[in-house]
Amino acid sequence: MNPNEYKTITPKDHPNGYSKDTLFGQSSMFHAILNSTEDMIFFKNRDGVYIHCNQAYADHLGKSIDEIMGLREYDLHRPEIAARFVDEDRQILQTLQSQRYEIWGRKSSGERVKLEIIKSPYFDDNHNIVGIVAIIRDITKRHNVELELSESKRYLRAILETSLDAFWVVDKDGNFYDFNSAFCEMSGYSREELLKMNIEDLEITENRTAIEKRINRILTEGKDRFETVHRKKDGATYDIEIVSSLFDSDHSLVVGFARDISQSKEESKRISFLSFHDHLTGLYNRRYIEDSVKRLDTKRNYPFTIMTLDVNGLKLTNDAFGHHTGDQVLVSVSEAIKKVCREDDIIGRTGGDEFIILLPKTDRSDAEKIKKRIEKTATEADLDSVLVSVAIGYSIKNHPDKDIQEVMKEADSMMYRNKLKDGKSFRRKTIELILDNINKKYGLEMYHTRKVSDYSRQLALAMGYGGRIADDVQKAGELHDIGKIILPAELLNKPEPLNQSEFELIKQHPEASYQILKSTDEYAYLAEIVLHHHERWDGTGYPEGLKGEEIPLLSRIIAVSDTYEALTGERPYKEPLERASAIQILNQSAGTQLDPKMVKVFVEEVLSQKS
Repeated sequence: MNPNEYKTITPKDHPNGYSKDTLFGQSSMFHAILNSTEDMIFFKNRDGVYIHCNQAYADHLGKSIDEIMGLREYDLHRPEIAARFVDEDRQILQTLQSQRYEIWGRKSSGERVKLEIIKSPYFDDNHNIVGIVAIIRDITKRHNVELELSESKRYLRAILETSLDAFWVVDKDGNFYDFNSAFCEMSGYSREELLKMNIEDLEITENRTAIEKRINRILTEGKDRFETVHRKKDGATYDIEIVSSLFDSDHSLVVGFARDISQSKEESKRISFLSFHDHLTGLYNRRYIEDSVKRLDTKRNYPFTIMTLDVNGLKLTNDAFGHHTGDQVLVSVSEAIKKVCREDDIIGRTGGDEFIILLPKTDRSDAEKIKKRIEKTATEADLDSVLVSVAIGYSIKNHPDKDIQEVMKEADSMMYRNKLKDGKSFRRKTIELILDNINKKYGLEMYHTRKVSDYSRQLALAMGYGGRIADDVQKAGELHDIGKIILPAELLNKPEPLNQSEFELIKQHPEASYQILKSTDEYAYLAEIVLHHHERWDGTGYPEGLKGEEIPLLSRIIAVSDTYEALTGERPYKEPLERASAIQILNQSAGTQLDPKMVKVFVEEVLSQKS
């Protein structure tokens, strides 16, 4: 409709002489109601002419009521806004249907406001349509509150969706009403699946009755906190902690925040277990044993036997084969003890290689049987050629007057006596086993150590060192490379020269030899000798860079013998040298690598005897 078709019509110009008095009569009640409401109200005839409005609408437009009457939309609003209102009016008059909508507008002051508009047709007493009535409400405050609430809900939802804790809402029957992604992930079910489920479908520790009682308690008391077990979609179970409370004021919904506590419970169990158990063997630890000794030290348990055990040569095993193998030995010993002992016996590991067994109601005869069975079972352990041996002692309390600490000391004394008696034999066998393992890894090792040992004894004798020194250097020659047990077979048998990183690894074997021999009472005196047999006369050797006569005498003797054997013996990476070539290199090494006096004696006396 073209706005030019309209012209302003004042009440006196109107063909029917419309005025607020003639149209709406003189009802003071009507006018009082119309002007007391905060809602804006206006009336238009079928031609779109304003024929009445209340004071609130006039104030909104910044005009008087009389100024508004007789005007049309194009007289009051911008053309694009007026065109919209005219189209709305035409539709209402055609359909006789009300319209309700919200729109942004401005007051006469320029303030922007949110308006809710309801437009309806109105009729005369004969049901003829007269025009349109509109009620306009300023809903700016409500809109802002709703907007804030909507934002709060959006932020809350965002928080819930990003929360690591699972969130759910169920009705009073336990049916799922809402939840976040964390709960879907925790349960393994999709949102669509959960909306068809009841919380009972996840519970495995409580039945329907128990669940209903819990929900009723929450509905009555307002909150609850508990732990239960849920089952995932794939069948796996998990421990869950739930904090629940009422979700709405009419007590029909319950909200719960749930956290998977399976890992924390397992960790708690582990910590609890380790507080009384040894982490490696699973046996009881010293703390638990000490408490148990006090608890069992009663007359009803007499004769009360305390048995102590010590693993023979554990340090030697660790140094030669590594701590992993040493741990395997400890585990095998613990298994041997458990296999032999009775259900009521208490077994503990009280130190690195020390074990203890508390044997209530056990006399000497039974204790001796248990001791022998443990010794036998321990030695039968299959640990890839590693020897296992234990020293065992025990003591028995038969009378309340005997101090339990004295019983433990007696058990330890007996154990140490057995350790001294059997330990020497065990360590000797272990050294032989180590040498045998080296020979298996490196076939030339036996020949090499025998030749070095032989050359070393001859050189010591040629230099006037007989008796004990000659015997010691001969034994040191046999054991000087025992530390090669730590080296991989492929390195010892490599057919090409070693690269730098491989050579650095090879250089560790003197220190390994030192540690192994230091672990044995029988050979500890040779440890320093083998440690330094790769030192050089000029101080550029290893492991400590000793120089000249700082290097132990017997180490220098072995160095000469070892060098000559390396030149003339077979190696995977080279052919052996002829005697003359080897002597030439040996002489060239005098004063740099080797003790020059010893080289001279070795060439002139030891080798001359073999010509």
